[in-house]
Amino acid sequence: MLKKTGFVVGTLMGALALAGCGQDAGPAAQPSGEGMTSVSVRGLSASQIASLVITSQPANVTKTLSYDPSTGLFTGRLVLPAGTHTLTAQGYGTDPSQGVVASGSGTVTVTPNTTTTVTLRIHDQTPKQGQQDIAPIIRSVSATKADLVVNEAITVTVDAVDLDGDALSYTWSSDCASSTFGSPTAATTTWSSGAAASCTLQVNVSSRAQNVHESVAVLVYSAPGGGGEGGAQVNGEYVPRPLVTSLYLSGPDIAYQSLYRDTYGYGGVANFAPVNAGQQYELNINVNFDTTYGVFETGLEASCGTLEKRYDSCSYGGYCYSYFLWTAPASGSICKLTGYAINDGLRDDFSAGIRVR
Repeated sequence: MLKKTGFVVGTLMGALALAGCGQDAGPAAQPSGEGMTSVSVRGLSASQIASLVITSQPANVTKTLSYDPSTGLFTGRLVLPAGTHTLTAQGYGTDPSQGVVASGSGTVTVTPNTTTTVTLRIHDQTPKQGQQDIAPIIRSVSATKADLVVNEAITVTVDAVDLDGDALSYTWSSDCASSTFGSPTAATTTWSSGAAASCTLQVNVSSRAQNVHESVAVLVYSAPGGGGEGGAQVNGEYVPRPLVTSLYLSGPDIAYQSLYRDTYGYGGVANFAPVNAGQQYELNINVNFDTTYGVFETGLEASCGTLEKRYDSCSYGGYCYSYFLWTAPASGSICKLTGYAINDGLRDDFSAGIRVR
């Protein structure tokens, strides 16, 4: 397969040797007026083309060059009459059905007793690689009015472009059954509704197999003297439940311990290793609020022992942690430690048990 380069530069070198050129003529000498032309083409490789053929006119001499992988050259020799010759190079692809995949030409003047150099530019002749279709792009969708009354006509317009130059087609639709488009397949059309409603007008723009769409919202009120409706703009804010993902415990007499929330139901226990009475331990809770909007609260509750909150990174939600100091109570106590997180009234808890020895 030919590599997709803009062009390939090849160098042809002609070396001529004539009878009587400082040497004794003999039976093996070349006929007068002819020379030996050595041709080499650099810049192409066997992986790009299968063969390279040089043809000289008007001598009508053709030579298939040989490829030398050690030098990266296609080389060969032609015997040409003295004079000016047009050399044409044709490269053939590794797939026989491709035919000629590269070509170029140049002229060389064969002169006795001299060496002539000519440069050939051999261009890739395979078609450009195709690419996927560029879908239409909608610049804007507009309506002359967004608030109107029953049976009042407005004009809606879509401005779209196809960068491939493909023809565009338009289809308007509405989620209000009482509505009517004047020209539902035009870029600009009229629209009206026979009943009061909140309507979304959508236009689909297509070219070839590509489709894009955009919409515009309008409010239709009763005609003057009617029911006196008004519009209400409704905004909804989703509040996800926070998740206490893990608890961490460390202290002077125990290794760092971690308990992860079993959100996938793998099983296991939520217990820390025993601790010593009267010792102070560091407890961390990690929280995922899954939002940056809201009023966030984190805390730790202990059924026994004493707690002191030292640090909290949860002011802005998202992923955060809180750090507490917990002093273990008297020996023999069994304590429940519960980390919690609250956002807008939604609370999550993760508890662990611990024995004081």
